[in-house]
Amino acid sequence: MKRKLFSIITALALCLGVLPGTVQAANKTLTKPLDFTNIGEGEGQTPAEGPGYQLEGDAQSGYTLTLDGLSLNVTEYTEDWKWRERTAILLPSDGPVTVVLKGKNTISASSAWNDERAIYAKSAFDLTVEGTGELEANVANEPVFLGMPSVSGSNSGNMTIRGVTIRGNTIGGGIFCNKGNITIEDAAIMISTQGTNICAIHTLGDIVIKNSDVNLSCAEYPGINGGNISITGGTFTASGGIYDGAQYPAINCAKLTVNGLIVIEPAGGTIGETTIRNSDGSAAASVKLGSVTLNVPASPPTCTYGDTDTLKVTLSTTPAVTSTVEVYSGTAKVGEGNLNEEITIDTSGLPAGDATLTAKLPDGLGEKEFTVKVNPKPLSVTGAAAADRAYDKTNEVSITSVDLGGVKAGDTVSVNTAGLKGTITGSDAGTYSSVTLPELTLTGTSAGNYILTQPDGAVSTSVTISKASYTGNTTDGSEGRFGVTKTFDLKDLLPAGYVLGGITVSDDNGIFVDTPTVDGTVLTYKLVNEEEKVGKTGTITIPVMESTNYNSFSLTITVTVKDKFVPNLTIDPITVIYNGEPVPNTAIRGTAVSEGVSVPGAWSFAGGQELTAVADSGTKNVIFTPVDGENYAQATGDVLVTINKLTPSLTLTPSPATLPKGGTVTLALSGLPSGGSATVTCSDETITVTKGSGDTWTAELPAGGASYTFTATYAGDGNHNGATANCTVSVEKITPVLSLTASPASPLIGGGTVTLTLTGLPAGGTASVTCSGGITVTAGAGGTWTAELPNSTADYTFTASYAGNDSYHGANATCTVETKEGVILPNPPADDGSTKFQLVMENGISEVPAGLQSIETLNTLEKLEAAMKTAITHANSGVPQANTAVYDVELQISTDGGTTWTKATAVNFPANGLTVTLPYPAGTNSSYTFTVVHMFTTSDFGKTPGDIETPHVINTASGLQFTVTGLSPVSVGWTAPATTPDTPSGGNHGGGGGGSVSTYAVTVEKSEHGKVTSNRTNASNGSTVTLTVTPDSGYVLDALTVTDSRGNEIKLTAQSGGKYTFTMPSRAVTVKASFVPLPDDTQKPCDGGADCPSRSFTDLGSVGTWYHEAVDYVLRNDLMGGYGNGQFGPNNNLTRAQFAQILFNKEGRPVVNYLLQYGDVAEGAWYTEAIRWATSRGIVGGYGNGMFGPNDNITREQLAVMLWRYAGSPAATDKELHFTDADKASGYALEALRWAVENGVMIGKGNGQLAPQGLATRGQVAQMLMNFLKNR
Repeated sequence: MKRKLFSIITALALCLGVLPGTVQAANKTLTKPLDFTNIGEGEGQTPAEGPGYQLEGDAQSGYTLTLDGLSLNVTEYTEDWKWRERTAILLPSDGPVTVVLKGKNTISASSAWNDERAIYAKSAFDLTVEGTGELEANVANEPVFLGMPSVSGSNSGNMTIRGVTIRGNTIGGGIFCNKGNITIEDAAIMISTQGTNICAIHTLGDIVIKNSDVNLSCAEYPGINGGNISITGGTFTASGGIYDGAQYPAINCAKLTVNGLIVIEPAGGTIGETTIRNSDGSAAASVKLGSVTLNVPASPPTCTYGDTDTLKVTLSTTPAVTSTVEVYSGTAKVGEGNLNEEITIDTSGLPAGDATLTAKLPDGLGEKEFTVKVNPKPLSVTGAAAADRAYDKTNEVSITSVDLGGVKAGDTVSVNTAGLKGTITGSDAGTYSSVTLPELTLTGTSAGNYILTQPDGAVSTSVTISKASYTGNTTDGSEGRFGVTKTFDLKDLLPAGYVLGGITVSDDNGIFVDTPTVDGTVLTYKLVNEEEKVGKTGTITIPVMESTNYNSFSLTITVTVKDKFVPNLTIDPITVIYNGEPVPNTAIRGTAVSEGVSVPGAWSFAGGQELTAVADSGTKNVIFTPVDGENYAQATGDVLVTINKLTPSLTLTPSPATLPKGGTVTLALSGLPSGGSATVTCSDETITVTKGSGDTWTAELPAGGASYTFTATYAGDGNHNGATANCTVSVEKITPVLSLTASPASPLIGGGTVTLTLTGLPAGGTASVTCSGGITVTAGAGGTWTAELPNSTADYTFTASYAGNDSYHGANATCTVETKEGVILPNPPADDGSTKFQLVMENGISEVPAGLQSIETLNTLEKLEAAMKTAITHANSGVPQANTAVYDVELQISTDGGTTWTKATAVNFPANGLTVTLPYPAGTNSSYTFTVVHMFTTSDFGKTPGDIETPHVINTASGLQFTVTGLSPVSVGWTAPATTPDTPSGGNHGGGGGGSVSTYAVTVEKSEHGKVTSNRTNASNGSTVTLTVTPDSGYVLDALTVTDSRGNEIKLTAQSGGKYTFTMPSRAVTVKASFVPLPDDTQKPCDGGADCPSRSFTDLGSVGTWYHEAVDYVLRNDLMGGYGNGQFGPNNNLTRAQFAQILFNKEGRPVVNYLLQYGDVAEGAWYTEAIRWATSRGIVGGYGNGMFGPNDNITREQLAVMLWRYAGSPAATDKELHFTDADKASGYALEALRWAVENGVMIGKGNGQLAPQGLATRGQVAQMLMNFLKNR
């Protein structure tokens, strides 16, 4: 076995890459029995290693079978297996075996005999089952379990189960050992048997169970059967079954020993000699044995060290039992008593802090640690001892000891007084009875058991401060001119509490007249009036007998006779700032006094002293020279001179300060001290600053809007402080000039494709193009876009938007494409295979063809239409000019199957002429006689622009038909037949029947509670119709509508005085009005009374003046104001700046960050911020020469443009200005003027004139503002 086992394991390990001792992963369920008495790789043999198991060792050293996650379900077996061993795992029989369990292992087996084992060791050797894993067997019988594990023992060997979990529910037995001993340690055994004559654990030997959890149940026989059974610790539950009518006990043995367990069930049961017995002495059929859990306090009980030295605790068990209990601190018993009763713990031997105690039950039934908390005992300070000392001017004393209250007898604890200082109530000599202590700390072997309560205030003491030897100045001198009486004040020499003794004089030179005296602190002496005593001295001794803090001492004053008075000098300290020059004598300030008299004189510095640099600061010698040199001597003294460093004032100047597109900036630094150097840096660390000549630097700044701060730094030197200077350089963003153009140019008859081209876009920039009216714009290549415009009469505004970047401002560009609704004519030229054709007709002419614009007689629409009608009468004098109509006919081509259409050129025109079929003009039919005139507009067909042709006309069912060699314009004239013609065909182009062509009916329906009148009953296309609304008394207009014959609503423009205007379409219109009762709070017309805002102005005329309502409106809304002289000035002109300010005020004066570049708009002017805001919003612009003209009077067209831009630059519907002076309007103002007229913001000045170049008066401005804002 040994020789084969090693070779098999080694070979398998090498094959699978598994080292010996490592079990293969149990990745499948085995279905054949494992017979380790027949190991090998042959047919019917069992490999030593497989999924979830590994067998190692030999008969001599013993076998080890490791099961790690084994899954074994025996379903494949031989007849021999059924009749032979009938076991899932048959262990080697020639030596001891150890089964090691890891993880969860499952064994199942079944056969016809229903008598299978899980693990079977058929030998006389020992069997050990150990490890940390679990075994669950689903087998049938002896010694196996149904659904639970079973371990079969040997015939005479011993069985040991250690540390594992074994569970099962079987028909047969559980743990079976014939004659050997069974030992179960630290294991969990759960077995239930359902069969007959079988126990859950059985042996004829002894059974030892230690610290294990065992649960046994038998349907018949005892739960456990053995020789001597010993159960120690853990839990034990067992029940016996009923066999042949007899109840078997849970435990059956020769001798039963239970240690460390308390009988829990049956209640009142006892441990008998061989079993557990009920209270009546009968054997218990069901028992439950187990240790109890000792319950200790969850929170530490507390006491205070040194107080009672005891604390109370109550201990219990789960489940509850009655027992004594002892408490130990280490090996020392500190308490005992009964469970569930209060026990006194002796804490006298416990130090302060957390202590661990152990509660123990008797007989080793259990013990448990718990914590008690011993709080430190508070100590109080009752006094202190301090060391006596001599007077030292302080109030500190050395603390030698501190008296403590509350120290437990025998403890060693005190206050640490090393270096401890206390504070007494004074500093003078004397005895003090209290002292204030600082923060105190405890020391000593018992210090940890106490907590010191710091004293609140002073504590008692007794300390003496003795007098000291005087350490002050005891000698001084005085001098005086012979013959004078002098005084000398001793106050600076005497200590507090002094008591003087008698004066003694030493006067060997005879200088004193009398004995000097002392009054208070003033010593007085008189010198003899003898000139020869000059230079002589005498001594005055004054004893100090007592003082508060010093022992006795004496003062000695030496008096010298002087020839001249020497002034006493008092000199003020001098502080100056370095300037490169020596400190002048004039900086000396002080007083010279002699005998109480101020002595005039001059001050000067003594020679040989350095007084220029900061380093020269210090004490300097000063000379005072009295003016009266006869009586006063020159005196000297010292003065402290401080020379501080100078802080230079630096200025960093950029040139230029603003760079429109980046470039070189030069920075000049001034104010630098001579010989000094500086560095210059930029706030943008990527910018390099280069040193130039002198104190200059240069830097290259990139394009793009940014602001750069440059900083010059001077470090300073011995005489100068460091200093810095800053300047800011701005690099402005560039405003690109964008231009958006459309091709083909307006008008676009019948709609079609328009191509937009954008120029002026910065390199790499992108833009978007949008169109009014919801038209989709598609981006193309190379800055182009395309859009499909419908067949309608409308203006479409295209807007190109560029968002800008770091270098460029955002910008917009617009262009307007006009479309004219066209009628698709029948019978266009036939397709040529790649090109389709269509003919589009427009009623009237919307634009003078380019070829005619240079011909004076044809260069306006009016002239051209008149010429075309005249050509008809020339061609047929019988046609009245009223019976004429002018059309614009255009040939269009499509190369994409009719999706998009463009205007044809001469190349596309049919070589033999173009046949055109026009619908009959309104009121005519095929019975009329027609004359057609076509005018050439180009030289493409060998003609001269302005030439005409008169083609032959054929009346067809579809209309009048003719052939021309060019297109547009075409005029048609007609004459009625001699007899009454048929009912008119109702064509939709031309006049309203008969001789009144080109006019259409204006029908006003009758209204209730008011009326509407029209200035015209018929009107031509494009003419202005005025409606006058007059409500009945007590009523007001509610709604007014004008609709054409197709149901389209026509736009109305409100005028003053209840008037409304509209532009006549090429169809009849109907006017409807409704009126409602006048509400009580409706604004009544101004009557000039107290509520009239303009009543205080003297130059506004009477109520009803055309501008009166408008002036009231602008005053009421704080848009305009009057002059200080009580006048409004309605006829005065308004400046461009004033109107910008009006709009600025209307918006709430918003703050904007925008760089103004007008040369004539000064910073800080009253209008500057208004112009800045209006420019930033695109409402105003300059003249192109860099000027704005703030004080220029505003023109009517400029005013219209500002309001139009303020309104968002809306498109006007009517593309014509119907005024005789419309040609006087500037190109940039045309759209704004059309919008202003169409929306009633601006009206003409009479005689059909608009006066766009005229100056706007204040009254006109008020009217326009009201018209604009009220209809906005």
